[in-house]
Amino acid sequence: MVKAGTSEARAYLGLAKIYWAQSYYQHGKLMFDKAHERDPDDPEIRKHWLFTLTGKEMADELKRSLASDNNDEEDEREHLHVGLELDEGMLASRSRCKLVSTATDAKIHMERLMYGATYVRGAGLKVQVNNVGAKLLLDSGSSGILLSRKVAEKAGIHSLAETDLHGIGDKGTVKSFIGMADSIKIGPLEFQGCHVEVVERNSVVDDDGLIGSDVFSHFLVNINLPDYLLELSALPPMPPATAAEKALVEKYPKIARFRDGFVPPELKNFTPVYRFGHLLLIPTRINELPAKLFIIDTGAFSDTISPEAAREVTKVRGDDNFKVKGINGAVKNVFTADELTLTFSHFRQPARDMIAFDTSKMMPATDPEIAGGLGFAMLYQMQIKIDYRDGLVDFIYEPNRIH
Repeated sequence: MVKAGTSEARAYLGLAKIYWAQSYYQHGKLMFDKAHERDPDDPEIRKHWLFTLTGKEMADELKRSLASDNNDEEDEREHLHVGLELDEGMLASRSRCKLVSTATDAKIHMERLMYGATYVRGAGLKVQVNNVGAKLLLDSGSSGILLSRKVAEKAGIHSLAETDLHGIGDKGTVKSFIGMADSIKIGPLEFQGCHVEVVERNSVVDDDGLIGSDVFSHFLVNINLPDYLLELSALPPMPPATAAEKALVEKYPKIARFRDGFVPPELKNFTPVYRFGHLLLIPTRINELPAKLFIIDTGAFSDTISPEAAREVTKVRGDDNFKVKGINGAVKNVFTADELTLTFSHFRQPARDMIAFDTSKMMPATDPEIAGGLGFAMLYQMQIKIDYRDGLVDFIYEPNRIH
């Protein structure tokens, strides 16, 4: 339809989302623009298109959207208000979150975060927020920095805009606010002028908070869990623009800020993943079925699966012994799946009694279904290398090592 020049705006939106998820940002931006040209009042098209704009362009468009009499749901308009408040604040201060340290690589020690005295639940990083120390869970299933209220108060983080948290759990959204951190120091790295999210109730997050691995997306990220090291190195350089790319930019100048991802020769053994927002979704086969999408989630204690996906290959049973808790509270209905095998990248992982719960709320209804997640209980044996720029991931496992 798109090649034929259809006037159906949603066709361009669908293609744009596919391009973006595969890290083809230049082509994705072009399709978002074409979708918006054809139907600027479609709320979903406008939402995606807005966040491909520069700061001033976005602020101007947010004002127009909020001033217009449209059919946006109240929740969507509230998020537009938050976006406008934050964007105008950034423009007024002439500040954008930036890495100010000159380090091109780093090795940062990670801490074992415990359940009681016996079980390791994840790996954490020591972080200085406005020179206040915090220990944050390194979570590849989260984005940015989420702080407990206690840490935020010590660090002098004040509310710029109120919002809410969406995640796993059945108790509804949790109130939070967005604030500004003047300085965030992690090992030899320092970021300045960055937004952080602060949860209003300390009980919602364990300890001091979370840090998404996408905070380090300027680097090739190696979450070396066996050695408890976060290893950061320079990404391979982008190749020069091709003649075709130059011609496309000349025809559509608004896409010039974007480049499509590619597979650097050094990373040829990496596995492509799909990015929807901050989520890294890897094609994963359950037994011999066609691949479904699983989240790479170092912040989740265990591997998980949706009951629907598990029932395709094995028995699923209700189980009151397992408790699953997320940002939005406890999950009411928890199951276990009998025996199955997950195949992802170049690994096969047999699993028994895998935790199963409804994953439908983890993605908007307009995005692909998530069938489950790869969690810390398995990933702790691996190094997880992530190239956020090009949408590539690799896993390294040393079978002879004592884990």
